[in-house]
Amino acid sequence: MLKELMEKGYPDEYNCAEKIINGANEAYHLGLDEDSTRLFAAFGGGLAIGDTCGAVCSSLGVISRLFVADTARKSELLKLIICDFMKRFQEKTGSLKCAELKKKYAANGQKCAYILESAGEILDQIIEKYADYIIEAYRQDVNPQPECSPQDRRIG
Repeated sequence: MLKELMEKGYPDEYNCAEKIINGANEAYHLGLDEDSTRLFAAFGGGLAIGDTCGAVCSSLGVISRLFVADTARKSELLKLIICDFMKRFQEKTGSLKCAELKKKYAANGQKCAYILESAGEILDQIIEKYADYIIEAYRQDVNPQPECSPQDRRIG
């Protein structure tokens, strides 16, 4: 799903955060329009200052889209799911900080390919692991096409 899209690559005009949100929108049928995906532009480059990785920030936005039906405070699982994602990302890449990740993985013209593929892979795993909890939030947050069955909306 998302990992495969990240492996294929997204246009260079997008930063890391934009690549994840646009790829996730395509892979998971989030129903986000272009204005909505632009909300993630400022997260690229570690919030533009080398801090928290933009791919991580956009991944958390995807998690919110799929698992928050009303507000974060009303979502009992949100913190658990975020913690799971963050722990997996940290274990796989060694950091959550853009500047550190770039030093380690973006050498030799690779840019952030490994980071994007890792974020995509982990997000795919998280969505699969918690798929049973998507349904309620997904039905309330996304207006699926009428021909989609409930099984189709389960991602995958």
